[in-house]
Amino acid sequence: MRVMIQCIAMVVLLIDTLNSLPQFQRTFSEQIRRSSVFGLISDVHLLAEPKADCSKYSGTYSNVGCDSDVELAETAIDSLYNRLATVKQGEASFILYLGDSSWHFRRTNVTKDTATIYNLTRAVFEKFQNKSPGTPVIVALGNNDFPIKYHLDMSEFYPIVIDLYRDMASVDGVSQVADDFKSTFSRGGYFSVKVQTPKVRVFSLNTLYFTTSVKNTTSQKVYGDEQLEWVEETLASLDDDERVIFIGHHPPGISLFYLFKYAMSVGQWSPPLLHRFINITTNYQSRIISNFFGHCHADFLNFAKDQMVAMTSPSVSPIYGGQPSYQLALLDKSSMVLNDLITFHTWLDYYKRLNVTPKFDSYSSLRLTLNTKDLSLESMINFKDRLLLEDTLPVHTLLKTRMYQARFSPVINPHVFYCFTVNLERAAFMKCLEKFRSV
Repeated sequence: MRVMIQCIAMVVLLIDTLNSLPQFQRTFSEQIRRSSVFGLISDVHLLAEPKADCSKYSGTYSNVGCDSDVELAETAIDSLYNRLATVKQGEASFILYLGDSSWHFRRTNVTKDTATIYNLTRAVFEKFQNKSPGTPVIVALGNNDFPIKYHLDMSEFYPIVIDLYRDMASVDGVSQVADDFKSTFSRGGYFSVKVQTPKVRVFSLNTLYFTTSVKNTTSQKVYGDEQLEWVEETLASLDDDERVIFIGHHPPGISLFYLFKYAMSVGQWSPPLLHRFINITTNYQSRIISNFFGHCHADFLNFAKDQMVAMTSPSVSPIYGGQPSYQLALLDKSSMVLNDLITFHTWLDYYKRLNVTPKFDSYSSLRLTLNTKDLSLESMINFKDRLLLEDTLPVHTLLKTRMYQARFSPVINPHVFYCFTVNLERAAFMKCLEKFRSV
């Protein structure tokens, strides 16, 4: 029985792989030709000692229910670089890494000390730097990138890791960070980077100072307001032809992921700080390309009224059941509008059973999923309005959040594929299918 299952899995993966890349190139060739393409990756969560850090750990490439081991992290990062190189054939690009390099620290006998965080962060960063020193990687600090959870005064920590973050945003050894990098990072772990091709200023926000997970709201307002003052001053000083991307870890606004999966209206930023951020950025809306965040381990959208939309990226770590993933963003060279966001993911359980290196060959287009002309703020607001009016869209969204990544390959029904991936026994497999039928 197991041999038969492995044979079926091999055939499905082979057909899937043969269909995916040529079909991707054909489907998006015109978009790619007129786009600047950059990468997004988030929530690697590298295990320090896999067997000790996750009781479910089953060997090389980790497994669903655990954070990433070295092999999984390296495979995902390698695949991202290789796909960027294939798609753009030598054109300049950049990568946005949305934070959380270290694992979730669930062992009670392990302390999150500075040395552990530093070593895990450096280990992940080296995976990027070893691939292409000519591609700047702009990083946002996540909550698991600190030695103390949601502690506001980290002034002694920032100078220890400052060189790691500066060196990541380098092209052939020359850092692309803004002139005020040393002062802003040393003070609060936030900074901006000047991307030359295309001409974009990337703001790396430290969302530690915005998130509702922080309990000391008085101190948070002091630190948060200081960072927002820097955002306002930096926006005012930009060149006339500079466009803007904001990145961070905790997303602002209300998450559709939580709204439709758990019926929870969850806001992850302190309301006063969110409102101030919106007020600041509203005057620059025509220059803002998009806002990218991590933390949720799922790819979807957060909305803050009709004034801001944040894209949340899926994770490399499969700890919460999602397939390890990364994304390519297609930015129109002429209009500088975000045209599409393509999520690439693997099917970890299948590749593990076959004892082969996971491939990230399954993909989905956010633009096609949402049925919009592009991913501009206007298009996203129109989508949100349709979502709340039509009965079918919430159901689709709920299915997507359960699946984590949509899959449109005609090879096999995605629900069947997903249930087969995680259930070997027939009874469990049928029970899994019933969950989707009941939605």
